[in-house]
Amino acid sequence: MNTYINIPTEEREARKSICMYYNSVSVSGGVERIISVLAKEWSKEYQVTILVKDDGRCFYPLPDDIQIDSVDIPLQLNMHSRWQRKLAILRSLIASKKRLNQYFESHPFDILYTATPLNALEIFILGRKCFRKTIISEHASYYAYNNNIVYRCIRKFLYPKATLLSVPTSGDAKLYQADGCRAEYIPHVSVFKALPKIPEKKKIILSVGRLTPDKQFSKLLEIWQTVCKMESDHGYTLHIVGDGEEEQNLKKQINEQGIPHVALVPRTKDITAHYFEAALFASTSRHEGFGLVMLESMAYATPCISFHVPSGAEDIIQDQVNGFLVEPFDINTYAMKILSYMHLSPVEANLYRAAALDTVNNWDNEAILAKWFSAFDIICNKRNMTATRTFGRNLM
Repeated sequence: MNTYINIPTEEREARKSICMYYNSVSVSGGVERIISVLAKEWSKEYQVTILVKDDGRCFYPLPDDIQIDSVDIPLQLNMHSRWQRKLAILRSLIASKKRLNQYFESHPFDILYTATPLNALEIFILGRKCFRKTIISEHASYYAYNNNIVYRCIRKFLYPKATLLSVPTSGDAKLYQADGCRAEYIPHVSVFKALPKIPEKKKIILSVGRLTPDKQFSKLLEIWQTVCKMESDHGYTLHIVGDGEEEQNLKKQINEQGIPHVALVPRTKDITAHYFEAALFASTSRHEGFGLVMLESMAYATPCISFHVPSGAEDIIQDQVNGFLVEPFDINTYAMKILSYMHLSPVEANLYRAAALDTVNNWDNEAILAKWFSAFDIICNKRNMTATRTFGRNLM
């Protein structure tokens, strides 16, 4: 990937501008990471501003010339009360119209980018002038909103109206196209540089992510307990790195069920040491918008195992090449796959690890960024998306 180039102010002022609107970039989530990565890449060609609702801190480092602005209406959600969350969202929606109108009146942009259905709705409410230059980027799985009627209705109403809906997985892109959306498959840019050689691995099974119900870490603990029952002296340890609302429940599950050889590790900005040492990365998510964490693990020659959930994993994992795909949600088969990997010879294990490195080395960032810049060009020139479709279909 190219290093960031500091472009003179005069040149930047002549360039097109992009506003990336998202509630907050202060936490270490996957969407926040993607926004920071895209902002860095886009800022080489465009003026980029990130607009948030909170105090404007960014967990991930950004170049100095990327502006972070705030409309100062923080959205705080009570994850223990659905009604409280709905009320907070409604209040935010009402307050945001006035603040966003004021902001965009004094800060005109050529392109707007949103990353949640609610943010897209807020821009839509402002009127056609703003919405027609908006790209809706869907980071969640197509099936992620099955239990959220509000988001499901927003998506059904809004997405077919969008000039462009960017989707990071090939399966979801096809589903949205079938719904009548102008959906384009644009995988996430990789910021990961593969190691030059396979490192010495320890007997660690690793999982990383927010400790939320959708990630199904409780199911991973069930799988791990099954592994330990099948073979108690395997010598491996399960490391789960992250924090979130499920942390206490997971600790309770470990203690009450006596699950051995498990370490819950707090989230960290320096995750590289964990990937470097891990023999295998395990994902048990109910669904994935894009398996960014899997791509990151492969950069450290760590193969991945995942349930073959709709979208996400299948764009990254080649079954029995750089990892394993298991039918949802077959705990016994998942456990047996882990055990079989544990018993591979060093030569056999290194074939998987080399394939993981190849996955990252062959990730075509240039083609992905070309799709983004083509989309920007179309929006800036106000051309009809369906009449001038220039995007490639097969990037990977």
